[in-house]
Amino acid sequence: PTPTIPANLLSPCFTTGNPPVTYGCYIDTIAGRGSIDTLEGGPATRVTLNQPDGLAVSLDGQLYISDTNNNKIWRVTPDGNIYTFAGTGSAETQLAGDGRPATQATLRFPRGLAVAPDGSLLIADTNHYRIRRVDLNGIITTIAGTGNAGYGGDGGPATRATFGAPFDVAIDNQGNVYVADMAAHRIRQIGLDGIIRTIAGTGEPGTSGDGGPATDAKINGPISLTLDGIGGLVFTEFRSRADGPIRRIDLSKGTISTFPGVLASRVRSDGKGNIYFASSTGGRTIRKLNVSNGQVTMYADLNPYVAISLALDVEGNLYFANLRDNLIQRRDSRSNIQIIAGGGKIQMDGPAKSAFIFDTQGMGFDQCGNLYFGDFQQNTIRRLSTNGQITTVIGGGSNSADGIHPLQASINTPHGIAFDPFGNLLFLDPTSNFARVRLITPGADGIINGSSDEKIFTIVGKSSPTPREEADRGKADGGPARNAVIPAARALAVDSKSNLYITDGFDLIRKIVPGSDGMLNGSSDEIITTIVGKPTNGIPPSAGDGGQAKDASVAFPIWLTVDSKDNLYIREFAGSGRDRRIRKIDNSTGVISTYAQFQEGIVQDAGTVQGRGLALDRNDNLYFATNNQIVRVDSATGIQTVIAGTGEQGFSGDGGDAKKATFNAVAFIAVDPEGNVYAHDTGNFRIRKITFVPLTPTNTNKLEPSLNNSAKCEEANSVIAPSSLTPVSTSPSSQLPNSSGLIIDYVGRLEPGSIPSVSSDLIPYKFCIRAERFDLGFLISRGNLKPDQLDPIFTYSPGDQLRYAGQNCVFLLMDATYPAGTYTFRLRYFDGRQGQTTFEHSK
Repeated sequence: PTPTIPANLLSPCFTTGNPPVTYGCYIDTIAGRGSIDTLEGGPATRVTLNQPDGLAVSLDGQLYISDTNNNKIWRVTPDGNIYTFAGTGSAETQLAGDGRPATQATLRFPRGLAVAPDGSLLIADTNHYRIRRVDLNGIITTIAGTGNAGYGGDGGPATRATFGAPFDVAIDNQGNVYVADMAAHRIRQIGLDGIIRTIAGTGEPGTSGDGGPATDAKINGPISLTLDGIGGLVFTEFRSRADGPIRRIDLSKGTISTFPGVLASRVRSDGKGNIYFASSTGGRTIRKLNVSNGQVTMYADLNPYVAISLALDVEGNLYFANLRDNLIQRRDSRSNIQIIAGGGKIQMDGPAKSAFIFDTQGMGFDQCGNLYFGDFQQNTIRRLSTNGQITTVIGGGSNSADGIHPLQASINTPHGIAFDPFGNLLFLDPTSNFARVRLITPGADGIINGSSDEKIFTIVGKSSPTPREEADRGKADGGPARNAVIPAARALAVDSKSNLYITDGFDLIRKIVPGSDGMLNGSSDEIITTIVGKPTNGIPPSAGDGGQAKDASVAFPIWLTVDSKDNLYIREFAGSGRDRRIRKIDNSTGVISTYAQFQEGIVQDAGTVQGRGLALDRNDNLYFATNNQIVRVDSATGIQTVIAGTGEQGFSGDGGDAKKATFNAVAFIAVDPEGNVYAHDTGNFRIRKITFVPLTPTNTNKLEPSLNNSAKCEEANSVIAPSSLTPVSTSPSSQLPNSSGLIIDYVGRLEPGSIPSVSSDLIPYKFCIRAERFDLGFLISRGNLKPDQLDPIFTYSPGDQLRYAGQNCVFLLMDATYPAGTYTFRLRYFDGRQGQTTFEHSK
């Protein structure tokens, strides 16, 4: 039901149109019940962990858990109670909280942990590209990293250095810090003087150099490290879907060696020359490696439990992260195993306002107004239907193959959701540092809702490239997109011709053109090219405006969207304040320009502008979030207007004026087919909706009712056939491949002159369709149905020959120039979906 708003509650929000109309902006929560921290201080076995990928134990028995996909560090006391130690739970791209209590700080997929000799805790804040420290007073600071991804800064202050992906951290008794920089293929050390240097790795992936200087050796994606207590640093290398070799750096000599035939995922030391490790491919046993002689022995049989990350306390108890069940378990000296943390259950599906909303990465609407969003923490894609129910529709399985049902699939941190013109859902499915684009085909009902005939496919990218392919990443233009290696992809967009655009971690924009069938389906003739930028080792400047996009550079592109004319918009994230821009590539000319950037007085603080999200409505008005505000850019005037948010951090305003509301880090935004704006309020664990209300004399105190096609969309098998018409064809029309349920249910011929204001020499045919708005009709006269033979004959607007006849029907007017015979008629929905039928025309 439409809520009632007290008179004069909404202030003017923006004015647009001709004649101009002023709108108010109303906000409310439509999904999410808030944080899961209601269990704070209670038994640790009641919380729900999500991929806990780091453990550490202090001398006094405090267990620290890096709850990676919940973006938090937990502390479990010796008596079994759990408390938040660091992190808000919000996976904010922009770091926040330094100099404040760690519980107020944002973490982004933290992994490795280490307890320092003074009792402070070091955190590998992996996707913030920093190493952070929480002191004994609970205050968090950054000790290394700028927050930008890359490799640089050796020989200078660690706070000015860049990391590729800091996966693990260790600290020795003197206070020297060691970092496994996975994406940079290096081990780095931060000395007592705060200076950072590389102690192993050239930056080129590989496994070589044994017996020589570690700085001349090739190492491949170090993901775990530990100090062995006898002068060495032991680490493991990454292997996709397999364990990597265990290698050792002699810290006094600077040489490197490999333990032959010993493979592991994570390693931890007892400080006495023994290394404990588990296998990521099995994980049901813990083995012990004697560093001095290389001997490996069985330490513990954990069957049926699976262990990855490990930690040891001073009493010899072994803690392990059971990622399969999201548990932390402990094996004591008597071989007893018990659950220490995890096991709690929370509501994910059901009524939207009762469900938990975690880190949403990408949102997109289907043609029926259902919202789909990627759940980073659950590794699923969830659907918020127009009737207010949330269901999981993709992910949660254990199979990475193609051609299976989406709910059987195992997907990893899905993000970048978009729909193609045929109603297929596309998203990014990264594995390690490389991304695939997966495509979900809807079933016969045309909607992605978990029906049994839906399928998942990979259409772009290799998840497990060879070392040579990895070294050539970002360079493989002109080949099949299915074989491309795309590092650190962050966003995607699809235009009306099914061209796919992807951001590349080398600050490139890549384009995939459909094959001869006109669709994206992973065929060998779908070719990938680079349309913006050139591969670099650092973040390039935002440059090239006024020239061809292929000659320009973009600074850390992180969001993409496409307008109705297929112009591409790119949101840059690098830089600060007014340097952050939204760029536009003109589809007709290929010229790149700055479309929007910070404007004085629009947001609160020019020095801290934080870019979030990018979305367009069907009139090409652009929306983006910044500094806890949502800004609208009018497509006609370019005027920027804040439509929601005061700029202050918090949670308030639901049920009232959106301009007076507060947010806690808006991460993604989307616009539904009716023009309502949806914002994922990350720190408040909610999805909030902004509705535009015309402020006219007769409509100042309640919302306009919105169209709702959910019934027609959900009842995909219904047939609409007005009884007053004599049908020309009694059969429903055929669907085009992947047409997402746009079916012409009814074709009827009316008598000439039966429609007011239509000439009596025109014969009207009436088509009833399961959708509401159309922008183009095609008449294909007596020929093949190949796309290049389509004859576009009219565009819908008042006065054109394609006429509305209520919500579900349109007219086609045939005159004497059309000979009698069989014709095929095709309609295109405003978002690009198409449906067609045949009918007999007689004079």
